[in-house]
Amino acid sequence: MEAEDYHFRFKIVLIGDNGVGKTTLLDALTQNYGRVLENETVEEMHFKSVTYVDETTFYRLNYWDLPGSERYLPVTSRYCAGATAAMFVFDITKRASFERIEKWIKECEKVEILSKVLLGNKIDLAGRKDSTPVTKTEAMSLARKYGMEYFEISALDENSLRSMFEHVFNSIVANIPNPPDPGMLLGKSISLGRRITNNPKFKTALFDTDSRYD
Repeated sequence: MEAEDYHFRFKIVLIGDNGVGKTTLLDALTQNYGRVLENETVEEMHFKSVTYVDETTFYRLNYWDLPGSERYLPVTSRYCAGATAAMFVFDITKRASFERIEKWIKECEKVEILSKVLLGNKIDLAGRKDSTPVTKTEAMSLARKYGMEYFEISALDENSLRSMFEHVFNSIVANIPNPPDPGMLLGKSISLGRRITNNPKFKTALFDTDSRYD
């Protein structure tokens, strides 16, 4: 598939401390929801791009697993620039990662992101004796504070990921107007590909839309 051979393109960022399972989550999402086209690691940042097909619409999902070291916190908002969705991830068995997740959220509040979710990962390990678990009530309270949905997941269990992925994906798609006027997509970080821009029906519909404002 050529680089621009899609209808719509999104950028999705995974944010949180090192060790919370972001990279495993990235692998699970790209293996279960799409076909991997690109896979690259630069220093502490991992990038994967997939084609995801929903009925007859082709989506290019660009995932960025952002660095989780404390030294990257002040520049995380720069990495989030242009992101369509953000997944804030903490380890449900390690309270310290939950206590720090709000720092990552606040840093990313500096930029506009269309869809955001809070994820409590490693739910499969919640019963371990050495864990310092975070309660669902605590996590939901933090998510509500920032206008997000909260999901408890295991990156090793595809079934636990499905409802989260569908929520994020559908919340983005719901913001695409029909016809997909580029002007109305500004600020939403949703890009149009050749399957849209080279379609004669799109050009006609867009012209009709523009003429209503003459």
